[in-house]
Amino acid sequence: MKTKSHGNPCDDCGSSDALSVYDNGTYCYSCHTSHLHTRHRRLKTKAVIESLKHLPTYRQLDTDVLQWLMVRGIDSSLAHKYELSLADDRRIVIPSYYYGQYLGYQGRGWLPQHDYAKYIQAKGSCPPIFASLSCRYQPVNSVVIVEDAFSAMVVGQIHPAIALCGTQLDHDGIKKALISQASKKYILWLDSDRAGREAARKINRELRSVGEIISIIVTDRDPKLLTRNDIREALR
Repeated sequence: MKTKSHGNPCDDCGSSDALSVYDNGTYCYSCHTSHLHTRHRRLKTKAVIESLKHLPTYRQLDTDVLQWLMVRGIDSSLAHKYELSLADDRRIVIPSYYYGQYLGYQGRGWLPQHDYAKYIQAKGSCPPIFASLSCRYQPVNSVVIVEDAFSAMVVGQIHPAIALCGTQLDHDGIKKALISQASKKYILWLDSDRAGREAARKINRELRSVGEIISIIVTDRDPKLLTRNDIREALR
């Protein structure tokens, strides 16, 4: 996928320079919205974004999506604690809070028809991070930094965790959230794929300017796919 240009304005979130144009579509590094160069998919993406505006209308999770979540370490109890629900197109709606403040929400695709965009952020709703319950309302001694919300939920059962909602640390909201931790001590644990390993090296360098990296954890499987015992062992 070749890049045609960076630094373009995004119509979805209003950013003046976060949109990158590729040969097969566009991606905004501010609101994480993607649009493929197919009219049907672009219109469908915008329709989903519109459907995400009305949080109270979301439906409860049904058996199919609960089974999908279970494979990713999220049981029904954990899904309830984090207020997960379904949007009109059956995306999983993940609300984000930090220090008692509601940041916004994202729609996570899980069906084949969601392949055009795994994650969709509602227009005007761009949560830069996702925090586990254990560090949403007060500073903690140390925090585990992971890639996605599901990993933060699973790891958060054992140790406070914050998800970057990607592999980038270049969003001001992310840096402010991490710096707000009183101890400024971080454990870096990104996904096991190539992108995760490369991002870990880059983020390690960047975080050293604002705090202390206690350790960098590398596992064969993503954090969300591990058992509680495996997570405890990795954090020792």
